[in-house]
Amino acid sequence: MNRFIIVLMLEWPLLFASGQDDPCNCKVDQRSLFESVLTGQSFQMKKTSGNQFFHDGSFKGDIILTSGDTVRNKQIGYNGYEDELIWTMPGSLRMIEVDKETVARFILHTADDEIPVAFKHLHGTTSADRKVDFFARILLEDSISLYATHNIQFDEKIEHNDGSAVTLIDRIEPIPSVYYLGLNNNNYLEIKHLRKKYLYITLPDYKDAIRTILIKHHQPLRNERDLIRIVQLFNVYKIIK
Repeated sequence: MNRFIIVLMLEWPLLFASGQDDPCNCKVDQRSLFESVLTGQSFQMKKTSGNQFFHDGSFKGDIILTSGDTVRNKQIGYNGYEDELIWTMPGSLRMIEVDKETVARFILHTADDEIPVAFKHLHGTTSADRKVDFFARILLEDSISLYATHNIQFDEKIEHNDGSAVTLIDRIEPIPSVYYLGLNNNNYLEIKHLRKKYLYITLPDYKDAIRTILIKHHQPLRNERDLIRIVQLFNVYKIIK
C-alpha cells in the first residue's frame, strides 16, 4: 500500500483536561499555535467477530510525537488487534494508521468526567532479551514505571452470513493484560500474573526486601490497583537499583 503524508490544518490549541490522579502526568504543551505533520497510511479494518478497539471505539485525543510536538483534539483509537493508533479523518469515515515510529504517546479522552487514558510507545528489551516495541497503557511513571498491554488475539475462523454470502472471518478475544516494569535504559520486566509468587519470580534478587515491604504495609496483590500501589512502594523505598 502506498504511503502518503497527511498535512493538518492550523487549529487553536485546546485545553487538556487532566485529573489530579493522572498517572502519567502527560501535560499537553499549549505553547504552539501550529500543529505538526502526521504521517500514515489508509487503514482497512479486518472483519472480525468482536470489536478491535480499546473501550470499543475511538475518542477525542491528543498525540505526542517523538519530535516532542503535539497534535491535539483528533478522533483516535487504539486497535489492540493490530497494535496500531488509528485516526478517523474529520468529515469522513476514512481511517488512517498513524506511523508508529513517529508516536511517543497518545491520550484518549474517553469521557468528560473521567481521567484521560494515556498510552506510551515502549521501546527496549526485557530481561530475557525479548524486543519491546508496542503501545501500552501508562499506569505509573516514576523511577520505576508501570505499563499494561491491551491486546486482542485471533482465536479461530468462523462463518459469517451477511444475507447474500457466507464468508470466513476472524473470531477474536481480549488477551489478559501483561504488565511491564519500566527500569533504566529502556529495560523492562514482564509480569504476566497478578500474584505475589510471580512478582518474586520476576524480581528474585529483591524477594526478601519486597516481602518485608508488603508485610509492613499489609499490601496484597490481587488486581491492577494493588500492583500500582506496590510499584509506588518500590519508588518510595528505592529497593530496585
